[in-house]
This record gives sequence, structure tokens and C-alpha cells, in this order.
Amino acid sequence: METAVQKARELGSYSLDSLIGAGGMGEVWRARRRMLARDAAIKLIRADLMIGQSGHQPEVTRKRFEREAQAIASLQSPHTI
Repeated sequence: METAVQKARELGSYSLDSLIGAGGMGEVWRARRRMLARDAAIKLIRADLMIGQSGHQPEVTRKRFEREAQAIASLQSPHTI
């Protein structure tokens, strides 16, 4: 069981440590980039926003998520992750 929990907390080159918060679009996790040993914040979109929606809504949700990620990535302040 412990191995299954550990595997579920691995996301690509990141290891999810603890849940920071959750909201309407998803969850934000404190994570650690394994190779670089750097802390990070990882936002995961809620699966129910992508699965089971009809028409073009999943695409609209994905594009909104991408715009948010791009806006955050463009921040230059040392006080942001």
C-alpha cells in the first residue's frame, strides 16, 4: 500500500509533498523537483472538468488553464514561485 501511495505522488520529474490548497479549477501541491532538488508549486486541474463535459467545454477549460500557467510563468518577482 505504501508503494502505491508513493507512486501516486510522483508526477513526471516532480514528487508531490503536500496539498497547499484547492479551489474551483484544481489543487495546488507543494512539490520537489527530484533532479534539481528544487521546491515548486504544482497546480493540477480537476479531472471532472475535463471528463464528462460535452461539446467544446474541455478545450475551453484546458486553454484557460494554459493561459493561467503562461501568465504565472512570465512573472519576474523573486516573491513568486
